[in-house]
Amino acid sequence: MPVLRDTREKRPTALWDVGHITRVAQTGRPSPPRARARGLTLLEMLVVMVLVTLVGTLLMQGIGFFTGKYQVVHRARADLSLAELQQNWFATSVRGLTPYGVEARRFVGNARGFRGITLTPLQAEPGMPVTARWTIDGEDASMLLYAEDSGRPWTVLPENGERLVFDYADSAHRWYDRWPVEAAEGEWTPTYIRLRAENEDPLWLARVQADPAPLLTEEPRRCSNPAAAAPAAGSYTQRR
Repeated sequence: MPVLRDTREKRPTALWDVGHITRVAQTGRPSPPRARARGLTLLEMLVVMVLVTLVGTLLMQGIGFFTGKYQVVHRARADLSLAELQQNWFATSVRGLTPYGVEARRFVGNARGFRGITLTPLQAEPGMPVTARWTIDGEDASMLLYAEDSGRPWTVLPENGERLVFDYADSAHRWYDRWPVEAAEGEWTPTYIRLRAENEDPLWLARVQADPAPLLTEEPRRCSNPAAAAPAAGSYTQRR
């Protein structure tokens, strides 16, 4: 029995069929089927994820390391700036110390602190004579306080466990643990004042830039007329 064949023209059902028929008509040979695009396998995806995680971890550790170093440097710089400011307060107050001949307002000091008239106060207006007091306080004598006149003292150096002491030097650079001293008779104020930790090098050193003669004295005013009556004891005169 003869086999019936469909002689109707088959139309391409896809673009690939059109291209295939065109190439067959041109070359006379059928082209092999086009290979599909190959993607990443599951194992390859896992490897990529592990590498990305490792790189991210190293990056975060590096950022954390540099951030910690920056904070350490920033903290050290802030501490250094504060230390310079505190030392400048001390030097400014000491630089303006002025000798007074009035016994109640003369400069006096010992290892735990000193008191004197300064023209460069830290709180009052500059140029005004103010009684400045620097005192070492605390259970272990490691706290430094500053006050003006009868004002409330404020902390310049907090307690740090190092015992602090004051020293005073005369014009010959001889150091004493108190002031005034008999060896420097005639000097109303010390030439240098230093703050140091006990048995260690000085922390701060400041020079007193004052006139050697006191501004006020309790000595009676000298008069060219012997018959003139001298002022009563305790009166104050200006020494030029």
